[in-house]
Parts: sequence; structure tokens; C-alpha cells
Amino acid sequence: MSDIKVQAEKINIIARNLKDRAEFFSTIKIDAAPVSESVKDVLKSSSPGKKLFKVGLALTLLPEPISAIPGVPMMLTGYALTKMRSSIGVKDVETAFNEDLETLKNLTLEL
Repeated sequence: MSDIKVQAEKINIIARNLKDRAEFFSTIKIDAAPVSESVKDVLKSSSPGKKLFKVGLALTLLPEPISAIPGVPMMLTGYALTKMRSSIGVKDVETAFNEDLETLKNLTLEL
């Protein structure tokens, strides 16, 4: 009979603890907007080629004749960067990390 009372007391303690935590978390207001913006920035990698192309286009479209001289090479360089090189993202970091781990594993097997 005392075993049942001990188990019931443990359940009551757990229930009170959960109730206290629920009350505590219901009073806290957490603003997750900055965190979600940071996560979006990490997942969506920026491409330097697109930005370089846009700046070159803006320089080319300016009415001054001098601005077209650096604008056209900037556009060509930006286009080439977007076609040849993709910007690094989260998946690229994971792939590089796994390759490094595999290299270390092979190194330890050789020793």
C-alpha cells in the first residue's frame, strides 16, 4: 500500500512541475523574428556574380560615357561568375566537412 502512495506522490510532483513550467512559458513572449531572418540568410546563400552584374548594368545605363567603360567588364565578370561558380551554402559546408572526415579516417588507417 505504501508503494502506491510513493508512486502517487511522485506523479503529483511531476504534475506540479509540469504545471509550473507551463505557466512560466505562457508568460514569456519570445520574438523569433531575428532568429528566423538569420536562418533565412544562412540557408539562402548570396551570389557575388549577380551583384556584380547588377552594379555593372547600373554603371552601363548611367548617362555618362565614362561609366560604361568599367560597367561592361563588370557585367561580363558577373555573368561568368554566375555560370561557373555557385556560392557556398549549408550543404556545401556539410559536404566539405564529410570529405575532411573521410580524409582523416584514411590517414589514421594508413598510420
